Amino acid sequence: MIETVCIRGLEAYRQGEPLDSLEPNDTDQPACFVLNPIIYDRHPTLLYGPGDSGKSFLALYFACLLASGGTSNDLAVAPDGHTVLYLNWEMHAPEMRSRVKQLRAAHPELHKSPLHRFCWLPLADSVEDLKREVKALGVTVVVVDSIVPATGGEVERADSVTRLFSALASLNCASLLIGHVAKGQDEDKRSPYGSVFYFNLARSLFEVRKIQEEESGLAKIALFHKKNNLGRRLAPMGFTLSISDARAEVGTFDPQEEPEFATGMPLRKRIQAVLKDHEARTVKAIADELDVDAESVRRTLNRFKGKSWTCLVVGGGKGNEAEWVSL
Repeated sequence: MIETVCIRGLEAYRQGEPLDSLEPNDTDQPACFVLNPIIYDRHPTLLYGPGDSGKSFLALYFACLLASGGTSNDLAVAPDGHTVLYLNWEMHAPEMRSRVKQLRAAHPELHKSPLHRFCWLPLADSVEDLKREVKALGVTVVVVDSIVPATGGEVERADSVTRLFSALASLNCASLLIGHVAKGQDEDKRSPYGSVFYFNLARSLFEVRKIQEEESGLAKIALFHKKNNLGRRLAPMGFTLSISDARAEVGTFDPQEEPEFATGMPLRKRIQAVLKDHEARTVKAIADELDVDAESVRRTLNRFKGKSWTCLVVGGGKGNEAEWVSL
């Protein structure tokens, strides 16, 4: 009997999910959010950035908001919230509880906390046990902090990364993944550390950048939306993080107002920032001010002509350069 059960169970496992029709019906819905507009339901979202960029603290804030429900800092969660499981390869529960206490001191609306598990095995090696817990506890959102230890093995290899994402898919949850960047990458060419399949298999990706003055408790963290397979890419988002011994307060700001974040902005946004004073400028003047290629500026100006700015022709004779001004 035991042999029969094992054989039949293995056969069912190998069959995978049942076939389904792609014929549209009235109950079909587009991808929806568990944390609007950042984390999609039943899909992986990846935040990546250098060390000490505030990724984990921001992820914990998101996890507490997901557990509590409601709205805060332009983010929205269903009123009843979600059961959230924070899988942590970097910090133990006492340190995380201390951070939750700091967040609650500044945000009393965060009245519920995520579940937490400290991990040391790769996610794929413990996923069968996790699936039982996820089902028993009704977990709908999982946070993975961070993807390199969660992957295990060689993170440059495609099979190691696909094994991680296959394990995540088997949990049938929304997931927020925390990743790092390789040292020495140019600021405008950063990508998640490891195989390109981290970028390819995540459905939505945000690059995280932080600025903070020395000896200041206030950090400004910008999220730049680099990929979205499920909808439109968002404009850059900004969160402030003010930490003291007793409190950790999260707020918002506009990254377009910070010159340090300029290289992460789309060129259209950067040109808009230059032209917002309504002074006319030539292509060369704009390119010099932004320190970018003049031809790229010219193409962008022509693409959005009449929408964000208009073209003025000075004089009209040969050799006179056109000037551009904001609408």
